[in-house]
Amino acid sequence: MIYARVSANGDVIEFPVRNEDPMLRPDQQVIPEDCVEVDLVTNRPADDWRTGYNYTGVTRVGAAYVVDYIPVPRFLDDVSAQAHLEMRIKDFKRLAKKRFDSKVQQLLNEYPEREILSWDQQLNEAKALIADPAADVPFINAIVAQRNITAEELANRIIVNANNYALAFGSLLGIKQSNDDIIATLEADTTNKVNWHLFNELRW
Repeated sequence: MIYARVSANGDVIEFPVRNEDPMLRPDQQVIPEDCVEVDLVTNRPADDWRTGYNYTGVTRVGAAYVVDYIPVPRFLDDVSAQAHLEMRIKDFKRLAKKRFDSKVQQLLNEYPEREILSWDQQLNEAKALIADPAADVPFINAIVAQRNITAEELANRIIVNANNYALAFGSLLGIKQSNDDIIATLEADTTNKVNWHLFNELRW
């Protein structure tokens, strides 16, 4: 947390004021009576790999205190910016692969491995049963024989679970493919400043 010290009438007299005790949890911190927490988010500029920002002061807005910023270029020239961009692209590609693999593994960890092996058959039988209650569904029948549930109920649960998994995995895959498209555009010509802003659109 970052605070400002204010006068009795609410005017800011010191900023920033850091008053955190590293030995205490956030909920145990004691804020001095003449200090107020400041809002760091409202006026914060959008992230841009080419631009940083510095505090310029604090504005009082009603009962709130909001930090003001000024943009500060991070590079002296385009040559320096291009070299930095190329380095950032390499780092992002390496980290993005690890994060994608990790998130997919987290998703798979929610399901037993041997159950995953039967997903295709489960889903095929579930769809067949929903379309035709008289359909031959040996796998589903074998499961419900050991459970207090009807074949129709199980079929519906299988479809819901399959849709949930598809949505989760599809979202991860969509982000990965979007990143791949952006990286390909940037790598095709890192000297083209028109595309430099795309780096800000990379996600994970």
